[in-house]
Amino acid sequence: MNLQDHTILGIDIGSHKISAIITTKDSNNHIEVIGVGKAPSKGIQKGLITNIDLASNSIKQALTLANQIAGTEIDSTVVSISGSYIQTTDSYGVVNIPNKEISLDEINRVMQMANHNANELPDYEKLHVIPYEFQVDKQNNVDDPIGMSGSRLEVKAHVISANSISLGNLKKALKKAGVKPDNFVYTGYASSIAVLEDDEKELGVATIDLGSHGCELNIFLNNNLVHSEFLEIGSNSITSDLAMALHTSLDVAEDLKIKYATLKPCSDTQITIPKIADEEVNRTVSLERVLQVIYARLEETFIIIAKMVEKTNLQ
Repeated sequence: MNLQDHTILGIDIGSHKISAIITTKDSNNHIEVIGVGKAPSKGIQKGLITNIDLASNSIKQALTLANQIAGTEIDSTVVSISGSYIQTTDSYGVVNIPNKEISLDEINRVMQMANHNANELPDYEKLHVIPYEFQVDKQNNVDDPIGMSGSRLEVKAHVISANSISLGNLKKALKKAGVKPDNFVYTGYASSIAVLEDDEKELGVATIDLGSHGCELNIFLNNNLVHSEFLEIGSNSITSDLAMALHTSLDVAEDLKIKYATLKPCSDTQITIPKIADEEVNRTVSLERVLQVIYARLEETFIIIAKMVEKTNLQ
Protein backbone atom coordinates (compact mmCIF):
# COMPACT_ATOMS: atom_id res chain seq x y z
CA MET A 1 0.00 0.00 0.00
CA ASN A 2 1.29 3.46 -0.93
CA LEU A 3 1.83 5.81 2.02
CA GLN A 4 -0.22 8.45 0.15
CA ASP A 5 -3.29 6.20 0.05
CA HIS A 6 -6.33 7.19 2.09
CA THR A 7 -7.76 4.37 4.20
CA ILE A 8 -11.54 4.26 4.63
CA LEU A 9 -13.59 2.10 6.98
CA GLY A 10 -17.19 1.37 6.02
CA ILE A 11 -19.60 -0.18 8.52
CA ASP A 12 -23.06 -1.48 7.64
CA ILE A 13 -25.39 -1.82 10.61
CA GLY A 14 -27.94 -4.51 9.77
CA SER A 15 -30.50 -6.37 11.84
CA HIS A 16 -29.03 -9.75 10.85
CA LYS A 17 -25.32 -8.94 10.69
CA ILE A 18 -22.76 -6.16 11.07
CA SER A 19 -20.39 -5.82 8.12
CA ALA A 20 -17.10 -3.93 8.07
CA ILE A 21 -14.95 -3.21 5.04
CA ILE A 22 -11.61 -1.40 4.87
CA THR A 23 -10.49 0.11 1.58
CA THR A 24 -7.73 2.33 0.28
CA LYS A 25 -8.19 5.14 -2.21
CA ASP A 26 -5.21 6.55 -4.09
CA SER A 27 -4.76 9.93 -5.78
CA ASN A 28 -6.47 8.56 -8.92
CA ASN A 29 -9.53 7.53 -6.87
CA HIS A 30 -8.72 3.86 -7.42
CA ILE A 31 -10.30 1.85 -4.59
CA GLU A 32 -8.93 -1.44 -3.29
CA VAL A 33 -10.50 -3.62 -0.60
CA ILE A 34 -7.89 -4.62 1.96
CA GLY A 35 -9.99 -6.00 4.82
CA VAL A 36 -13.47 -7.37 5.51
CA GLY A 37 -15.26 -8.65 8.58
CA LYS A 38 -18.75 -9.53 9.72
CA ALA A 39 -20.48 -10.54 12.93
CA PRO A 40 -24.03 -11.52 13.93
CA SER A 41 -26.10 -8.52 15.00
CA LYS A 42 -26.94 -8.51 18.69
CA GLY A 43 -28.71 -5.70 20.49
CA ILE A 44 -30.19 -4.53 17.19
CA GLN A 45 -33.77 -4.98 15.98
CA LYS A 46 -35.19 -3.60 12.74
CA GLY A 47 -31.94 -1.70 12.28
CA LEU A 48 -32.30 0.15 15.60
CA ILE A 49 -30.14 -0.19 18.71
CA THR A 50 -31.97 -1.99 21.52
CA ASN A 51 -28.93 -2.80 23.69
CA ILE A 52 -25.87 -0.56 23.44
CA ASP A 53 -23.46 -3.05 25.07
CA LEU A 54 -24.47 -5.97 22.84
CA ALA A 55 -24.50 -3.80 19.70
CA SER A 56 -21.06 -2.34 20.43
CA ASN A 57 -19.64 -5.84 20.92
CA SER A 58 -21.04 -6.93 17.54
CA ILE A 59 -19.55 -3.87 15.87
CA LYS A 60 -16.22 -4.51 17.58
CA GLN A 61 -16.18 -8.14 16.42
CA ALA A 62 -16.73 -7.20 12.77
CA LEU A 63 -14.15 -4.41 12.97
CA THR A 64 -11.56 -6.66 14.62
CA LEU A 65 -11.84 -9.22 11.82
CA ALA A 66 -11.46 -6.53 9.16
CA ASN A 67 -8.47 -4.98 10.95
CA GLN A 68 -6.74 -8.34 11.27
CA ILE A 69 -6.73 -8.62 7.48
CA ALA A 70 -5.98 -4.97 6.66
CA GLY A 71 -3.41 -4.29 9.38
CA THR A 72 -3.41 -0.52 8.90
CA GLU A 73 -4.59 2.72 10.49
CA ILE A 74 -8.00 4.13 9.53
CA ASP A 75 -8.14 7.66 8.09
CA SER A 76 -11.91 8.08 7.88
CA THR A 77 -15.06 6.13 8.74
CA VAL A 78 -18.47 6.00 7.08
CA VAL A 79 -21.42 4.24 8.73
CA SER A 80 -24.60 3.27 6.89
CA ILE A 81 -27.97 3.43 8.61
CA SER A 82 -31.16 1.64 7.65
CA GLY A 83 -34.40 3.09 6.41
CA SER A 84 -35.95 2.54 9.85
CA TYR A 85 -34.10 5.71 10.94
CA ILE A 86 -35.26 8.00 8.18
CA GLN A 87 -37.99 10.35 7.07
CA THR A 88 -37.93 12.10 3.71
CA THR A 89 -39.30 15.31 2.27
CA ASP A 90 -38.70 17.54 -0.72
CA SER A 91 -37.37 21.09 -0.63
CA TYR A 92 -36.80 24.03 -2.95
CA GLY A 93 -34.22 26.79 -3.32
CA VAL A 94 -33.79 29.82 -5.57
CA VAL A 95 -31.01 32.42 -5.92
CA ASN A 96 -30.19 35.28 -8.26
CA ILE A 97 -27.08 35.07 -10.43
CA PRO A 98 -25.19 38.37 -10.04
CA ASN A 99 -22.62 37.78 -12.79
CA LYS A 100 -25.12 36.17 -15.20
CA GLU A 101 -22.98 33.02 -15.33
CA ILE A 102 -23.48 30.10 -12.96
CA SER A 103 -20.46 28.97 -10.99
CA LEU A 104 -19.94 26.53 -8.13
CA ASP A 105 -20.67 29.41 -5.74
CA GLU A 106 -24.23 29.70 -7.09
CA ILE A 107 -24.69 25.92 -6.83
CA ASN A 108 -23.58 26.02 -3.20
CA ARG A 109 -25.83 28.98 -2.43
CA VAL A 110 -28.95 27.46 -3.96
CA MET A 111 -28.30 24.15 -2.16
CA GLN A 112 -27.88 26.04 1.12
CA MET A 113 -31.22 27.70 0.43
CA ALA A 114 -32.87 24.31 -0.21
CA ASN A 115 -31.33 23.02 3.01
CA HIS A 116 -32.64 26.07 4.89
CA ASN A 117 -36.13 25.75 3.39
CA ALA A 118 -36.51 22.04 4.19
CA ASN A 119 -39.21 21.40 6.76
CA GLU A 120 -37.63 20.67 10.13
CA LEU A 121 -39.10 17.41 11.41
CA PRO A 122 -39.28 17.18 15.23
CA ASP A 123 -36.49 14.96 16.62
CA TYR A 124 -34.90 14.53 13.17
CA GLU A 125 -31.63 15.83 11.71
CA LYS A 126 -30.77 16.16 8.03
CA LEU A 127 -28.58 13.43 6.59
CA HIS A 128 -28.65 14.16 2.84
CA VAL A 129 -29.91 17.07 0.74
CA ILE A 130 -29.81 15.69 -2.81
CA PRO A 131 -30.62 17.88 -5.83
CA TYR A 132 -32.86 16.23 -8.41
CA GLU A 133 -33.80 19.09 -10.73
CA PHE A 134 -32.18 22.41 -11.59
CA GLN A 135 -33.91 25.22 -13.44
CA VAL A 136 -32.17 28.20 -15.06
CA ASP A 137 -34.63 31.04 -15.65
CA LYS A 138 -37.50 29.21 -17.40
CA GLN A 139 -35.47 26.22 -18.61
CA ASN A 140 -36.40 23.05 -16.70
CA ASN A 141 -34.56 19.74 -16.24
CA VAL A 142 -31.04 21.18 -16.37
CA ASP A 143 -28.54 18.43 -15.53
CA ASP A 144 -25.50 20.58 -14.78
CA PRO A 145 -26.00 24.35 -14.69
CA ILE A 146 -22.34 25.27 -14.13
CA GLY A 147 -21.16 27.63 -16.89
CA MET A 148 -24.68 28.39 -18.12
CA SER A 149 -25.90 31.97 -18.47
CA GLY A 150 -28.97 33.20 -16.65
CA SER A 151 -30.32 35.50 -13.99
CA ARG A 152 -32.09 33.00 -11.71
CA LEU A 153 -31.16 29.50 -10.52
CA GLU A 154 -33.66 27.15 -8.87
CA VAL A 155 -33.30 23.66 -7.44
CA LYS A 156 -35.62 20.92 -6.23
CA ALA A 157 -34.01 18.64 -3.65
CA HIS A 158 -34.77 15.34 -1.94
CA VAL A 159 -34.08 15.62 1.80
CA ILE A 160 -33.34 12.53 3.90
CA SER A 161 -33.39 13.03 7.68
CA ALA A 162 -32.48 10.61 10.47
CA ASN A 163 -34.18 10.25 13.84
CA SER A 164 -31.94 12.08 16.32
CA ILE A 165 -32.64 9.76 19.26
CA SER A 166 -32.03 6.55 17.27
CA LEU A 167 -28.93 8.06 15.68
CA GLY A 168 -27.69 9.10 19.13
CA ASN A 169 -27.98 5.53 20.41
CA LEU A 170 -26.06 4.28 17.38
CA LYS A 171 -23.32 6.85 18.03
CA LYS A 172 -23.05 5.60 21.63
CA ALA A 173 -22.67 1.99 20.46
CA LEU A 174 -20.05 3.03 17.90
CA LYS A 175 -18.12 5.07 20.47
CA LYS A 176 -18.10 2.15 22.88
CA ALA A 177 -16.72 -0.01 20.06
CA GLY A 178 -13.94 2.54 19.49
CA VAL A 179 -15.38 3.92 16.24
CA LYS A 180 -15.44 7.65 15.45
CA PRO A 181 -17.66 8.07 12.37
CA ASP A 182 -16.92 10.94 10.00
CA ASN A 183 -20.14 10.51 8.06
CA PHE A 184 -23.41 8.61 8.08
CA VAL A 185 -25.10 7.50 4.87
CA TYR A 186 -28.57 6.11 4.25
CA THR A 187 -28.14 2.44 3.27
CA GLY A 188 -30.71 2.53 0.47
CA TYR A 189 -28.91 5.44 -1.21
CA ALA A 190 -25.49 3.82 -0.90
CA SER A 191 -26.62 0.39 -2.15
CA SER A 192 -28.48 1.94 -5.09
CA ILE A 193 -25.39 3.85 -6.22
CA ALA A 194 -23.37 0.64 -5.92
CA VAL A 195 -25.61 -1.51 -8.15
CA LEU A 196 -27.14 0.88 -10.70
CA GLU A 197 -25.74 1.92 -14.06
CA ASP A 198 -25.94 5.57 -15.12
CA ASP A 199 -28.37 4.83 -17.96
CA GLU A 200 -30.71 3.02 -15.56
CA LYS A 201 -30.78 6.03 -13.24
CA GLU A 202 -31.27 8.32 -16.24
CA LEU A 203 -34.22 6.43 -17.72
CA GLY A 204 -35.89 5.72 -14.38
CA VAL A 205 -35.41 2.78 -12.05
CA ALA A 206 -36.48 1.55 -8.63
CA THR A 207 -34.23 -0.42 -6.29
CA ILE A 208 -35.59 -2.73 -3.60
CA ASP A 209 -33.16 -3.54 -0.79
CA LEU A 210 -34.74 -6.40 1.16
CA GLY A 211 -33.08 -6.82 4.54
CA SER A 212 -33.92 -9.21 7.33
CA HIS A 213 -36.38 -6.87 9.07
CA GLY A 214 -37.14 -4.17 6.52
CA CYS A 215 -37.29 -3.20 2.88
CA GLU A 216 -35.97 0.03 1.36
CA LEU A 217 -37.50 1.38 -1.84
CA ASN A 218 -35.58 4.04 -3.76
CA ILE A 219 -36.54 5.58 -7.09
CA PHE A 220 -34.15 7.31 -9.50
CA LEU A 221 -35.20 9.48 -12.44
CA ASN A 222 -33.05 11.65 -14.71
CA ASN A 223 -29.99 10.29 -12.89
CA ASN A 224 -31.19 11.57 -9.50
CA LEU A 225 -32.73 10.07 -6.38
CA VAL A 226 -36.31 11.39 -6.24
CA HIS A 227 -38.04 9.10 -3.72
CA SER A 228 -37.11 6.98 -0.68
CA GLU A 229 -39.39 4.86 1.48
CA PHE A 230 -39.08 2.17 4.15
CA LEU A 231 -41.35 -0.85 4.59
CA GLU A 232 -41.27 -2.92 7.78
CA ILE A 233 -41.34 -6.24 5.94
CA GLY A 234 -38.12 -8.19 5.55
CA SER A 235 -36.81 -11.62 4.67
CA ASN A 236 -37.31 -12.75 8.27
CA SER A 237 -41.01 -12.90 7.41
CA ILE A 238 -40.16 -15.68 4.96
CA THR A 239 -38.26 -17.51 7.69
CA SER A 240 -41.22 -17.23 10.08
CA ASP A 241 -43.64 -18.43 7.40
CA LEU A 242 -41.49 -21.48 6.67
CA ALA A 243 -41.14 -22.32 10.36
CA MET A 244 -44.91 -22.21 10.86
CA ALA A 245 -45.87 -23.99 7.63
CA LEU A 246 -43.33 -26.78 8.04
CA HIS A 247 -43.59 -27.04 11.85
CA THR A 248 -39.88 -26.55 12.37
CA SER A 249 -37.48 -24.20 14.16
CA LEU A 250 -36.50 -20.72 12.94
CA ASP A 251 -32.89 -21.88 12.49
CA VAL A 252 -33.94 -24.74 10.21
CA ALA A 253 -36.34 -22.46 8.33
CA GLU A 254 -33.59 -19.87 7.78
CA ASP A 255 -31.31 -22.59 6.42
CA LEU A 256 -34.04 -23.79 4.04
CA LYS A 257 -34.62 -20.25 2.81
CA ILE A 258 -30.93 -19.68 2.09
CA LYS A 259 -30.39 -23.05 0.41
CA TYR A 260 -33.53 -23.48 -1.66
CA ALA A 261 -35.09 -20.09 -2.47
CA THR A 262 -34.89 -19.89 -6.26
CA LEU A 263 -36.80 -18.76 -9.34
CA LYS A 264 -35.89 -21.94 -11.20
CA PRO A 265 -38.69 -24.42 -11.98
CA CYS A 266 -39.11 -26.71 -8.99
CA SER A 267 -38.20 -30.38 -9.25
CA ASP A 268 -39.37 -33.49 -7.43
CA THR A 269 -36.66 -32.95 -4.83
CA GLN A 270 -37.48 -34.04 -1.29
CA ILE A 271 -35.90 -32.09 1.56
CA THR A 272 -35.11 -33.53 4.97
CA ILE A 273 -36.43 -31.58 7.94
CA PRO A 274 -34.48 -32.33 11.16
CA LYS A 275 -36.57 -33.59 14.05
CA ILE A 276 -37.41 -31.12 16.80
CA ALA A 277 -38.79 -31.31 20.35
CA ASP A 278 -40.41 -34.72 20.98
CA GLU A 279 -40.32 -35.90 17.36
CA GLU A 280 -38.64 -39.27 16.98
CA VAL A 281 -37.49 -39.13 13.35
CA ASN A 282 -36.62 -36.62 10.67
CA ARG A 283 -39.34 -35.64 8.21
CA THR A 284 -39.28 -34.91 4.49
CA VAL A 285 -41.03 -32.17 2.57
CA SER A 286 -41.13 -31.42 -1.13
CA LEU A 287 -39.16 -28.54 -2.60
CA GLU A 288 -42.42 -27.45 -4.22
CA ARG A 289 -44.00 -26.91 -0.80
CA VAL A 290 -41.02 -24.85 0.40
CA LEU A 291 -41.16 -22.65 -2.69
CA GLN A 292 -44.93 -22.18 -2.36
CA VAL A 293 -44.42 -20.64 1.08
CA ILE A 294 -41.55 -18.42 -0.12
CA TYR A 295 -43.38 -17.25 -3.25
CA ALA A 296 -46.55 -16.41 -1.30
CA ARG A 297 -44.68 -14.06 1.03
CA LEU A 298 -42.63 -12.49 -1.77
CA GLU A 299 -45.73 -11.96 -3.90
CA GLU A 300 -47.45 -10.17 -1.03
CA THR A 301 -44.35 -8.02 -0.44
CA PHE A 302 -44.01 -7.03 -4.10
CA ILE A 303 -47.72 -6.18 -4.35
CA ILE A 304 -47.28 -3.77 -1.43
CA ILE A 305 -44.15 -2.29 -3.04
CA ALA A 306 -45.95 -1.91 -6.39
CA LYS A 307 -48.68 0.08 -4.63
CA MET A 308 -46.02 2.24 -2.97
CA VAL A 309 -44.47 2.98 -6.37
CA GLU A 310 -47.89 3.73 -7.86
CA LYS A 311 -48.62 6.30 -5.13
CA THR A 312 -45.50 8.28 -6.08
CA ASN A 313 -46.95 9.03 -9.55
CA LEU A 314 -43.45 8.50 -10.96
CA GLN A 315 -44.20 5.56 -13.31
